[in-house]
Amino acid sequence: MLKTQIVFIGGGNMAEAMCAGFLVNHNLEITVVQHTQVKADILRQKYPSVNVIEQLSAPLAPNSLVILAIKPQQAKQVCTQIKPYVQECLIISVMAGITITSISNWLMNQRIIRTLPNTPALIQQGVSAIYASAQINANELEFVISLFQQIGIVYLAKDELEIDKIIPVTSSAVGFFYYFIEGLINSAVTQFGFSQDEARTLVLQ
Repeated sequence: MLKTQIVFIGGGNMAEAMCAGFLVNHNLEITVVQHTQVKADILRQKYPSVNVIEQLSAPLAPNSLVILAIKPQQAKQVCTQIKPYVQECLIISVMAGITITSISNWLMNQRIIRTLPNTPALIQQGVSAIYASAQINANELEFVISLFQQIGIVYLAKDELEIDKIIPVTSSAVGFFYYFIEGLINSAVTQFGFSQDEARTLVLQ
C-alpha cells in the first residue's frame, strides 16, 4: 500500500503533538520542515521515523497533505516561500485567526481545510474542529476526518467563523482549570496538612 505523505510546515508544540499522534498510523510518511537547528535535532532524536528537513526545495507529490503549523504572524511570509512547492497539495491550516481566503491568496491554492486541534492530541485525546473549503471533495474530507480521529474526536464546524469560536472552549483557555486544581491541591497541603499524595488523590477524585 502506498503511504500518504504528510508535510508539516513548522515543528513547534502543536506540530509535534499532531506528529506524535499520527505516528500510530504506519501508512503515513511524515516530514517536518523546521529551520531551527536545535528544534530539528530534538525532533530527529524523539521521532526517528520522521524526516526532518530545513526547507522545501522541490515540488511535493500531488495530493500530499501540507499542514501549516506556524505562528499566524509568520503566515504570509512562509506561504509566499512555499507557494511554488505546494500547488498540487491539499493544505491543512492549524493557524488561529487566518482565513481560508487569505491562505488561498498567498498560496494560489484553493484546496484548504482549517482545523484547530489541541495539545492532548499528543496522547490521542485531542479535539479537532474542522472546516473545509468548497474545493475539498467528499473523499478528501473523509480522509482528513479519519486522520484527525487518530488523535481524538473531530467536530465539523458549521462555518468558518465557528472555528475561531472553538478556541476558548477546547484550547489554551481550558488550562485555567488545571491551575485551579493545582491551587486546591496546594491549599490542601499547606493549609490543611494533607500530604501531597493525599491531596492530589482527594482533589482529582
